[in-house]
Amino acid sequence: MMILIRSRFVVTSLLGLVIAQGVLAADIVPSVVTSWIKPNRAPSTDWIGRAIALDMPTIPQDGVLVKQNPVYFSWPALYGVVSYSLVVQPLSGTEQEFESPYNWFAMPKALERGSYQWRVRAKKANGQFDAWSDWRGFTITTDGSGTNVANISELYNRVKASPHPRTFPSSTELAAIKSALAGTRRDAYGKLKARAKAYASNALPEELKSSASVDATQRDTVMDMLAITKEMKPELAQIVEQAFIWRIDRNQAALNDAKQRLLKLATWNPEGITAYEPSHHMPRNLLWTLTIGYDWLYDELSAVERTLLLNSIRKRLTQIHASLMGTTKRMMVRPYDSHGWIGLNAAAAISTVVAGEVPESETWFKLYVPWAMAAMSPWGGEDGGFSQGTGYGAWHFDPNLYYWDAIRLATGVDPYQKVWLRNTGNFLLYFAPPGSPSGGFGEAGDSVPDPAVIVPYTMRIPSQLYRWYGANQRPTDSSSLLQLLAPVEIAEASFPKGIPDAAVFQSVGWAAVHSSLSDPKRFSLYFKSSPYGSFNHSHADQNSFIINYEGKKMALDSGFYDWYGSPHHTKWYQQTLAHNAITFDGGKGQVPNQMDARGEITRFSHMSGYTVMTGDATRAYGGALLLAQRSIVYLKPSFILVYDALSSDTPRQWEWNLHTVKTMEVVAPKQVKVADGTTSMCVDLLSDEEMKFSQTNRFTADPDSNKAYWANQWHGRFTSEDKSKKSQILVLMRLNCANTTDVAVSRLDEGYVVNIAGKRISLQPGRPVDVK
Repeated sequence: MMILIRSRFVVTSLLGLVIAQGVLAADIVPSVVTSWIKPNRAPSTDWIGRAIALDMPTIPQDGVLVKQNPVYFSWPALYGVVSYSLVVQPLSGTEQEFESPYNWFAMPKALERGSYQWRVRAKKANGQFDAWSDWRGFTITTDGSGTNVANISELYNRVKASPHPRTFPSSTELAAIKSALAGTRRDAYGKLKARAKAYASNALPEELKSSASVDATQRDTVMDMLAITKEMKPELAQIVEQAFIWRIDRNQAALNDAKQRLLKLATWNPEGITAYEPSHHMPRNLLWTLTIGYDWLYDELSAVERTLLLNSIRKRLTQIHASLMGTTKRMMVRPYDSHGWIGLNAAAAISTVVAGEVPESETWFKLYVPWAMAAMSPWGGEDGGFSQGTGYGAWHFDPNLYYWDAIRLATGVDPYQKVWLRNTGNFLLYFAPPGSPSGGFGEAGDSVPDPAVIVPYTMRIPSQLYRWYGANQRPTDSSSLLQLLAPVEIAEASFPKGIPDAAVFQSVGWAAVHSSLSDPKRFSLYFKSSPYGSFNHSHADQNSFIINYEGKKMALDSGFYDWYGSPHHTKWYQQTLAHNAITFDGGKGQVPNQMDARGEITRFSHMSGYTVMTGDATRAYGGALLLAQRSIVYLKPSFILVYDALSSDTPRQWEWNLHTVKTMEVVAPKQVKVADGTTSMCVDLLSDEEMKFSQTNRFTADPDSNKAYWANQWHGRFTSEDKSKKSQILVLMRLNCANTTDVAVSRLDEGYVVNIAGKRISLQPGRPVDVK
């Protein structure tokens, strides 16, 4: 298998080579989409088209524009297959055929710009081929990314022959980092050294043992794992930080402390409580600490000590390999595994450190390095979307930044030139801009993403926009290794000109519009209708919205992420009734935890004075509804229209949900007011259907009592008084209760016409919103 790598063992500025003061090489201005109409294409009925939602995704999808060049291909796996034949052909040129043992393939070199088509077929063990898939087309819009091609065997042999440390900066990059540690990063480095010196007085830890009993509840088990992870975190950090101090200062006390703790850790039983299954995170972090300690302290370890560490690393990495692949190539068949993709990146990084030093290293290296670097993430496309939410999007960077840095330094493979990785910062920026009181949707979307991982990410991508984003985060611990080892550059961190205030991320079905992206007191509206459904860390919240204004939550994604699988998590947090979305018949909503319970943004248009977005969530309701379409129109600066077209073959009592931090004031039967201090929003029911408003501050299941910071939330609902098979609900939300004297509403046979703020807006079921 061929992979995308450098032809020489060098690192460019985009990878993090130190950039001279005042100079910003290859400055990236990540692009976003501000206009989108869903293509009207008939679905394919070939063997690829018949795959289920959880199968390996088909990439590139038919008709897409591809920015990543060389191109990455993937398709659903078939059983009993020994290899696949992939044909790629320019529309006016000669086809190329490639063979892959897996159901994915990274092109060996960049293709010229233009339109192409591709198809694939499977080869059975008896040598016979299955039928070809249909042709699928794509268009390449960029030249090559700057990475060249080399044979994976050649790369492995180079890494195997390279000295330790393989994952520590060297040459001019190390010189610049040392200069920064004595200059601009001096105080931060001093803080790290003081922290490490103080911790060094702690005794070496004994091997961990679980406190959970054999008859422990699910909560007991979760809390036990969290407690163990918290207990281990400072010990693992101490080893790596002391190893860092040794490599920078040659401090003998730091070396001695790091070695003692590292070798003690290597004696722990890999099959005990720190085994990879079932907790994943802490055992993986433990393995990473062993790996970095082995690499960074290599010259100070005896042959016996190296063997001890390698044996532990080998056994623990074997566990990750078994989890990822098993006997069925599990992650290649069903790749939607949030823990699995972090494990995949870890396996790629660790296999570079032990290349040539454990028997399985060649197999691991040749599998995981090209796979991890070609696919990057199954949770979004080249636009940088991350369907699991802003909380998990930020958490995805830690520990992956460590792994990506290690791969860069050890191999020359360039993760930071991957289009998805470059653009993920856009996704976080648009759904968690500086000053925002929350993130977007999904697990932990109720809180702001951790700046401790956002800032290091922005330090690794040469973009003025990202530097501004990082510089405007809440203060972070600049003594973290992710910041101390970040590229050294002095560059402007002001908000660039020409950055749009709205964007749609088609790959995940999220859209955002802001009054001013650069203003911390901005108005922000987030809308979601996602092809990823409610699976894993996503919620049953298609066609829902979030509104933040002047740093306050005006319409929030309610509930709290106490722990995965808790009563609150399953009975409230994941459910449709917890979101600003449509329910019916007493809180019934979309199907939770199903990829097929999907929505789709069908139109998005950002104009100078208004933004329009439409989503279709019909499929998310699992057949209960015949139509669930929502359109939202934001008219600058103060008005938001929400129009829902709903139908069912069974009469329903329709419910329009709104969640707030404060109690909503009932101003009139069809009007409520949301206020938080001096910030307010009035909500007017404009449709002629009779609906009654109610609110409560109760959840169907309360958050875990172990957490002290849960606060009251209020859950409002307009409910239709009569059951009907169809409903059209029209709501106007007015920021700071802006005057509505010029608002006029006219009912059509199907839909409404609203005259407001000098605009005539036509809203009808199944038709594009018309603004004149």
